[in-house]
Amino acid sequence: MLYFEHARLSSESCESRGFRTSAAYRAWRDENDAGYRASIQAIRAEAEARGVRGKAQDDLLAAAMENQARLAGDHIARRPVDCGNFAKVLRMYSDLMRK
Repeated sequence: MLYFEHARLSSESCESRGFRTSAAYRAWRDENDAGYRASIQAIRAEAEARGVRGKAQDDLLAAAMENQARLAGDHIARRPVDCGNFAKVLRMYSDLMRK
């Protein structure tokens, strides 16, 4: 989930600096949707295995997503994205997810 947040926030950062990255991000997101869904399902499965169900499980997922967004945002703030090579940045995120 961290790489999805990195990609989303990277695109937002680049867009705010005048780089047109949203179409590339949306295409990447759609291409990697199965991985995103699998990461959410893994969190839900782990929560279920620990006895967390219903709204508590939803709250846990929301907290995990917020944490990943914070980590990604902190990283991007410290080390700005190379917006001129955004396609390469997205390939890097894809490669990291496959490891």
